[in-house]
Amino acid sequence: MLNLYSSAPDGRLFTGVAGWAYPHWHSLLGGENAKRELAMLARLCELFNLLEITSAYYHPPDAKTVKAWLAETPHDGPFFFTIRLWNKLVRERALLLQNDIRLMKAALSPLQEAGKLGALLVPVLSTMRYSESNEFWLLGLLDAFAEFPLFVENLHPSWAKSDTILRLQDRGVGLVELEEAGATQRDPWAKSSGKRVAYIRCTGGMLNAASASSAARDTRLEYLYSEAEIARLALKMKKSLPHLSACFVVFNNHPHGNGLANALQLLNAVTGAHINPPQALLQSFPALQKLITAVLQQRDLFEERI
Repeated sequence: MLNLYSSAPDGRLFTGVAGWAYPHWHSLLGGENAKRELAMLARLCELFNLLEITSAYYHPPDAKTVKAWLAETPHDGPFFFTIRLWNKLVRERALLLQNDIRLMKAALSPLQEAGKLGALLVPVLSTMRYSESNEFWLLGLLDAFAEFPLFVENLHPSWAKSDTILRLQDRGVGLVELEEAGATQRDPWAKSSGKRVAYIRCTGGMLNAASASSAARDTRLEYLYSEAEIARLALKMKKSLPHLSACFVVFNNHPHGNGLANALQLLNAVTGAHINPPQALLQSFPALQKLITAVLQQRDLFEERI
């Protein structure tokens, strides 16, 4: 799996957002011109080096659509899509759905061939406890997509008492870490040797929300990480990156563009990279202006010394 990231130096941070075709992002990403899905995608590719395709969870896109997405991505420098596995393959738990597996692979192949597929996320049901039959099913599903870089999400804590984790690690399969309002799930590979790829999904307060199972999706995802929380996450990244081949950090707190702002804040906090958000995003999230001002001040100071 690690060879897939050979275009990027070790310890590279890939930061972005989950999904992009949200109506409430139109005005934040450039007004009327951002209303087309491809225009929104192109603007996001200017801001981030990672985007998670969430729509595939409901149905895989066709190859033509995926190729249109690829046409909007940067050709210079590493950029990755990650994609969620079609939930039908998880919920129906049938490995005999060969046509459905082919549909999913048809969506993945253009990304893989272009060198832009960072990860295929397998979101198992969070209520699925460990059993031998569940392990047999999960490993079978992973084997069906073994040619792609795989990460398992939502694995119930009962699996930690089995040897499944070691078998996943031997297969090069990662586990997604969930970050909820500053409390990150324990890293399952903390004691492993050798470099690996990490995947962190920042869900904000989703898992902490009262009556989360019955709350509307946007209500559960409505969370803006504070500057202090971003600073703590950035500190973790700085400590972890030297021990990683790559690290994907995806913000899924999309209502009102919260994820857009938080992803830019984290990118700047970890790498010091200059950010250039649209004016509408700056107006909605004034904290971003401070980052731009700080970069300009540093540049002016450097020019004065020269």
